[in-house]
Amino acid sequence: MEFKKLPVSKLTMNTGQIEGVPANPRQWTQADLDRLAASIEETPELLDARGAIVVPHKGKFVVLGGNMRLTAAKKLGLAEMPCAVLPEDTPAEKMKEIVIKDNLSVGEWDMDALANEWDDLPLADWGVPVIDTDRDEGITDEVYTKKIEIPSYTPNTEFGKPRIDELFDKNKYEALCKKIKDAELPADVEFFLLLAASRHIVFNYERIGDYYAEADKKVQRLMEDSALVIIDWKEAIDKGFVKLTKTLDKLYANEQEGE
Repeated sequence: MEFKKLPVSKLTMNTGQIEGVPANPRQWTQADLDRLAASIEETPELLDARGAIVVPHKGKFVVLGGNMRLTAAKKLGLAEMPCAVLPEDTPAEKMKEIVIKDNLSVGEWDMDALANEWDDLPLADWGVPVIDTDRDEGITDEVYTKKIEIPSYTPNTEFGKPRIDELFDKNKYEALCKKIKDAELPADVEFFLLLAASRHIVFNYERIGDYYAEADKKVQRLMEDSALVIIDWKEAIDKGFVKLTKTLDKLYANEQEGE
């Protein structure tokens, strides 16, 4: 492994472009990114001490560890980033192991990606919180609770009711909409793609919970109907707002039969 600074323009995020190595399964919010960028700006030594883990690929370097640090570096307009460069012939299995282990403490896991694209790895042994969806037999109190606990959230009212613009981030959505409109597509195609682009609006559910706590009853009910907040867990499951794994679905069905 070689350690050196590389131009940020030569670094690219891991999007699954290397055969045998799926896209990075970690996700982060705009707030996470803003905090990291501010931290790097205040204490650049942190980035020097922990840059990115990269591998050469088609004239560039794919970031296996440090995708959010790379995004923060781009946000700050940095020209270079310290990198640990793996040999180009590093086995795919070793690269996958590096991706998982480097991301254990940052952001949120994309559980669908883990279940569908990373299930050939000993994730549980590495500290990744996964559920074995194929395990229907032998469920014991030592492994699973017999009672499905309803998630709860205590609002943070220290800073008052959040502003509406604190509840979501639409930067990626607006950028995509602009690209779609600039493409001069047929009206029906443009309409469809603009609808699909709304999936890139990122909601800050913690702040949404804070907002809900101080909203009037009419707004609260509309937020519940929109699945922005979950108040009635059973109703959310029945309406399809919440999808359970096969194991939890079986436990939930047993719980209902026992009522």
